[in-house]
Amino acid sequence: MGNNNVTGRPRRILDDARREGVATVLITCRCNRSLICHCKPPRSKEEITLGAEPGDAPSGGRRKPTRSRTTRTVPIGNLPEELLPAILSKLDAKQAARTSVLSSAWEHAWKHSPRLTLDIFAICGAGYMLRLDHERYVQRFLDMADAILRQRRGSVVEQLEIRVDEAAVQLVSRRLDDWVRFAAAARAKSLTLHVSSVTPCLMRPSDLYALPLQLLDDGGVSGLHHIHLSCVSLKLPSPSFPKLKRLGLCYARVSAADFGDMLSNCPNLEWLDLYHVYLNDELKVDTPFSRLRYLRLAACSVTQMKLTATNLATFIFLGRSLPSIDLGATPRLCDVNVYCHEITMEHALSSLSDAFPMVQRLSFHSIIIQLEFPWRLQNASRFPHLRHLQLIFDVRTMHSDDILSVVRFLEAAPLLEELDIVLALCRENGGEGHLRRLPHGQLKYKCLKSLRVCSFRGQKSQVDLLVHIVENAPALQILTIDSSRPHVPEETYRVTEDEKGILSKIRHMAATCIGSKLSAKTKFIVE
Repeated sequence: MGNNNVTGRPRRILDDARREGVATVLITCRCNRSLICHCKPPRSKEEITLGAEPGDAPSGGRRKPTRSRTTRTVPIGNLPEELLPAILSKLDAKQAARTSVLSSAWEHAWKHSPRLTLDIFAICGAGYMLRLDHERYVQRFLDMADAILRQRRGSVVEQLEIRVDEAAVQLVSRRLDDWVRFAAAARAKSLTLHVSSVTPCLMRPSDLYALPLQLLDDGGVSGLHHIHLSCVSLKLPSPSFPKLKRLGLCYARVSAADFGDMLSNCPNLEWLDLYHVYLNDELKVDTPFSRLRYLRLAACSVTQMKLTATNLATFIFLGRSLPSIDLGATPRLCDVNVYCHEITMEHALSSLSDAFPMVQRLSFHSIIIQLEFPWRLQNASRFPHLRHLQLIFDVRTMHSDDILSVVRFLEAAPLLEELDIVLALCRENGGEGHLRRLPHGQLKYKCLKSLRVCSFRGQKSQVDLLVHIVENAPALQILTIDSSRPHVPEETYRVTEDEKGILSKIRHMAATCIGSKLSAKTKFIVE
């Protein structure tokens, strides 16, 4: 489609435009007035193709013949006015400004685009990315951003997005207050401050932009629907956010008490994502979230969390330890993904079942899991609705022989249908010796239909676990054993002659020790 000298992300722009009914949006160099737009055919009998020569084939291949529609070329200046905002909303500020040279109709159209993106990479180009005269390029970005905002003063901007990197945050922060005020004055519904290339271990409080939340005040009430902020420290008091639906914070600092008060002013929140938000305390919110459906807490050092989210569907937690979690009654909770660094089997089972009794899909990942064997089978912990379970354990202790205690999760989930286990054991013991049996009889996993075991290396404890599950799963339809080495990226994995011999022994062991226990109806796959 010709040379494209516009910086930015043209592929993403094209994909977004297609979803809005614009099949192609492309701006070439500033001296060449060529904006190519292919529109969806109108409902009339006439099909309009913009910027294409008659007879051109579509990009997907041979052109399909049409019977009732004809094709004609329309000059760029005759585009319908209602189409201009849809096109401009997919361009950043620099690209949108370039459209002013296309025709008189486009000369001032960019000033009324509903979306405004100030991207330091798009505005400064390759020189900034090469770190050549860094401060001069940042100043260029600030001057151009101020000029663009002056042109847009008094107009409505639905989305304001600011994109910089970690190295420019301190230099840009002196203007951010003015830009946030502009967003409030322009009645923006979405505000995004995206900071790329962040190094958490090198971050200092002084590196964060101190955002006074009162700047978003619009008569005591903010009209924002979406807020996504990176590398900020929040200053309270905050206005009320009755219309806020999505809140995302990344590498942020705010006290847990202040943040709880802020969330209490967001009654219609639907999506909450906290990543490296240094709360370092318990998070409690008294106001119920009746519409919250997605919640993620990642590396927030939360010691306890208590809130009410009756419509929560997805919960994700990443942290060193698993805190006490109370989400109230969550009848719609489907997906739970929990990652913690170190935990005991007893604590994991009791905490997860208490916090998520209604979960249907559970993924639990622990770097260091402390196992216990034998144990009492009478256990009050239950997952009455659990259908899909994924367990990822890296057993680095000398108690890897006790891996059979993993079946406690199966005991607590009577309706479990799919089980995915990843077990990386530190002890390379073989599969010889007598199989270990449960001390209090056998369990029956009557609903289990699919079992997949990854990182299977033939350790005796792994064989014990698989044989036990297979013998007690009468409805098992498919068993998959993946013998690839754990913690080895697929692109660097090389099968040596020694590894081929080990894999051959693993396959033989799986076929003899485990495959012999399967019924004729079970499909057995060794990868």
